[in-house]
Amino acid sequence: MAKMRMVTFARVSSREQEREGYSLEAQEKAMREKAFREGWEIIKEFRVQEAARKSEERAEFKKMIHFVRENKKQVDGILFHKTDRATRNLKDLVLLDELGVKILFVNENYPETAAGRLSFAMMAIMARFYTDNLREEVLKGSEEKVRQGWFPGLAPYGYRNIRLDDGKSVITPDPEEAPKVERLFEIFVQDHMTLDSLQNRLFEEGIFFTAKQPRFPRSTLHRILTNPFYVGRFKRRGREYPGKHEVLVPEPVFQRAQELLGGSTYRKHSLPYAGSLLSCSYCGAAITGEIKFKSTCAGIGSYDYYHCSRYTRDGHPSADSLRIRGTVLEQKLTEVVSRIRISSPEVRDWFQELLQRATMDDRQFRETHLQSLEVQHSRIQNRLEGLYKDKLDGVISAERFEKLNSTWCLEAQEMERQIATYNDASARYIDTGLKVFELSQVLPERFVTFDPAKKRELLEIICLNLGFDGASVIATYRKPFDILVEMPSIQSPRGGGI
Repeated sequence: MAKMRMVTFARVSSREQEREGYSLEAQEKAMREKAFREGWEIIKEFRVQEAARKSEERAEFKKMIHFVRENKKQVDGILFHKTDRATRNLKDLVLLDELGVKILFVNENYPETAAGRLSFAMMAIMARFYTDNLREEVLKGSEEKVRQGWFPGLAPYGYRNIRLDDGKSVITPDPEEAPKVERLFEIFVQDHMTLDSLQNRLFEEGIFFTAKQPRFPRSTLHRILTNPFYVGRFKRRGREYPGKHEVLVPEPVFQRAQELLGGSTYRKHSLPYAGSLLSCSYCGAAITGEIKFKSTCAGIGSYDYYHCSRYTRDGHPSADSLRIRGTVLEQKLTEVVSRIRISSPEVRDWFQELLQRATMDDRQFRETHLQSLEVQHSRIQNRLEGLYKDKLDGVISAERFEKLNSTWCLEAQEMERQIATYNDASARYIDTGLKVFELSQVLPERFVTFDPAKKRELLEIICLNLGFDGASVIATYRKPFDILVEMPSIQSPRGGGI
């Protein structure tokens, strides 16, 4: 009697993978043992990977059906592990029945009678019921999780999914990735960078995306910067929900990032002075903003206000005492800029020379340091070339070569990183300071004509810190602007003063 020629089919879901005996390997092992005991020959095996999407699972099932149809003379039957591995819907049951080959199972036996076919059909229907019920239970669990404030999916970059002792799955900050997210938001908002510049800056600071892919992809940076998950909210089926997970980024910082990206979410009502520009003089927290709407004779008007982002904490002055209208705040910021104005032409010329000299000294320092780095890099490259020759000549062992090569390559990479940093970091600060000083002499007249984004940029160039106590804006100026503001008189080398 000729051996029966069989095709096997195995599939499993990730949930079932956790249950003993349901893995693909376990199913295939059981089917091979069954074929060996019965004296059958397995001519082809089909399997659906654990991580396969539903479309991929269907494609593999159809591929198996097509193979049996095309090789009907060489195939006597299809072997499955269990009934629910064979079919989970009535369409599949019909497809299998139309093939005209035996449908067999490892531990289940359906006689080739009307009663046997009815039993098989009933088991297939029960498998469909199990699948539908499981899907409903999963959806119910997900919706309940959302209502409780927990995102039911995979945690975004900066977080991780963990399972607690009671079996609940929650999302917590990843100890390695979370600081990277905090830093990239800080850099992007403070320095007003493009995504390309942010990508380079992170790499220069040694903040790597992964060990295998050091540079953050631009798409990943954009996805992180626009994801409200980092400020305590998450999106689910087109809606936004408050989350219970730990916040990594303050709301004002996130809003500022959206403004810089040109996002429509926060574009209509811009709060240009919210975020990291000003801090509360009482607690040091960022000054945030809000939009208020009021009905007027002309219709509904909007008004922006600024206040401490942590005024609700115990012992903190109330929001009313630390609240200021946006128009009033702009007036006070104009006063901050106007304080660097010099009325004396002689002192103005002397200070301009001082800035120009500082620019030349800074450039000379950087050029000297850059030459030193290039010399060091050249020495390391020469060592690596000599090391490679020694290896080819058999002067050193392979183990010694690998050790030295690894060490010197790391040193060369560090030198290259420093050289790139110095090449990119031109005298922007002092050069810009010189331009700002020249501009300062026609302020505040021109300052009031700038758009809010330019005003903020100018303030960040001039001021190191800006504090707000509810009545006044207290400025700490960057060098050398602090000389003009903090000293009542300055004696120039030419004599005279202010």
